[in-house]
Amino acid sequence: MKQLAVLVIAAATAAASVGSVASAAAIARRQTSASVVLTVDPTNSSTNYFQVHAMLETNLNDSQISQWIAVGGASMSYNATGGITAEIPCAMTVAAGAAGIGIRNPGWAGGIGVLANTLYSTSFYARSDVAQAAPITVGLYDSNGNVLASSTFASAALNSTWTKFSTSFTPTTSTSGSSSWRLTFPSGLANSIQIAYTSLTPPDWNGMPIRADIGQAYADLKPTFIRTPGGNDVQGNSLALRYFWNRTIGDPIHRPGRVGTWTGYNTEGLGLHELLNFVEFVGAQPVLATFAGYSLDHTASPDFSVIAQEVVNELHYVTDASGPWAELRAANGRKDPWTVTKVEIGNEDGLGTGPNTYQQRWNNITGAIKTEFGDSRFELISTWTGIDGWPATDVHDYNFPDFFRNNWRRYDDYTRDGRVYYQDEFAVVNSGLGGDSENVYSGSHRLTYPTVDAALSEAIFMLGLERNGDIVHGAAYAPGGGSGVHYQWTPNLINFAPGNVTARSTSFFTQQGFSLYPTAANLNAVNASLAPESSLVYHQLGRAADGRL
Repeated sequence: MKQLAVLVIAAATAAASVGSVASAAAIARRQTSASVVLTVDPTNSSTNYFQVHAMLETNLNDSQISQWIAVGGASMSYNATGGITAEIPCAMTVAAGAAGIGIRNPGWAGGIGVLANTLYSTSFYARSDVAQAAPITVGLYDSNGNVLASSTFASAALNSTWTKFSTSFTPTTSTSGSSSWRLTFPSGLANSIQIAYTSLTPPDWNGMPIRADIGQAYADLKPTFIRTPGGNDVQGNSLALRYFWNRTIGDPIHRPGRVGTWTGYNTEGLGLHELLNFVEFVGAQPVLATFAGYSLDHTASPDFSVIAQEVVNELHYVTDASGPWAELRAANGRKDPWTVTKVEIGNEDGLGTGPNTYQQRWNNITGAIKTEFGDSRFELISTWTGIDGWPATDVHDYNFPDFFRNNWRRYDDYTRDGRVYYQDEFAVVNSGLGGDSENVYSGSHRLTYPTVDAALSEAIFMLGLERNGDIVHGAAYAPGGGSGVHYQWTPNLINFAPGNVTARSTSFFTQQGFSLYPTAANLNAVNASLAPESSLVYHQLGRAADGRL
């Protein structure tokens, strides 16, 4: 036997460690000193499959017509029909008026954060029932109405056909928010016109429509798998508002969008292609989440076979190397298939009335997948263990710090029967200072941002997951990102604000640590001179891929 010593000088403040060790004394809010000796047999090891995952949903805040604001006394009205495409039928009419009239939009909650010396691209569609030509100026303006950058179409020719206008500009001044996009008519309008599908974007990040700081944060996290496109956003608030994968591909003007599960509206501009390209770029693979016939209003689809075929079609579109689905994918800009090995069937189907139909929905969908692709092409992941025949499942936990510390041994005694577990949503969401009787979600101690206490508790829980890496193959903090200005759910791993302002939370660095320093093999025969629950020193010993302890 080889003896490894871990000396904790003051567990609340410092620790010398061998392997992966986390101290919970700071969380417990008391000082402790302890000498802990770990005795381990380095020859008794097993392969560790645990990997850090991430979660990526597109349920960001968006602006509807209520966000549009008249400029210069303009009169504007909403049109539910007559838009640029059948998928985007709406438009806005700006009535005839004097010089200087126009419209503006502050974008996301908190306004637009403008970056100096950054090239912004902007576009809009316009038409007029009565042919006319008029100067049109588009630009970015600060909260006082001062122009930051603009471009003018000297004589925009308008007729009854929709015309797209595109331009770009580079501001010389930055703002932290409260700025807005404006479209004005310097000479006024002789006749009313219609405006539709306005767009403002900063430069692409590595060729993708991702904000650079957010994209880089995900890249630096270095997850092995990213579960996308959700989450609750896959289910939708109703069957009509659920995720339709085939409505998120192709030219964005043919993506109808939908009211989001969370706050705002999903334009689906960050659609299936964009999400999978992003996952691939950061060096990860997708856990492809699929709609499984059950929405958040506890309604099941009337025909499960239709849903099963929809999932099969999606998998063909994403993974086929040739054939009609591959040709459609290529026509939409992606020749090569994406690598997909894990497919999750639904989301949290053990909640509400989901259990009433999940077995049948699971059977239909997984049966169709196996018939089409074979039994072993994809790892099929259930979202509830109350059914028969699941080979892998995704467990979700949101709770107090104590819950995660107390559950670090959760998987120690699970039967090793070949089934696999994921924790692809977990987080400390409440400080626990209100006691166990407080509602973890609605209580007054709900966290806005992750804390050191939370991150350490999550680290202890992850040590237990990694120690059981023979059956626990991955875990993800959730949600992955959220606005720090306007939000419905907290806390989030990555918090962003208008402009290039992104906060990587304490929990982010916990996740990143496990990602950067993975354990390839667990050492199984470990004895501690003091139990972690009494010493407050939690441990997980293993070897890296190069054999180092």
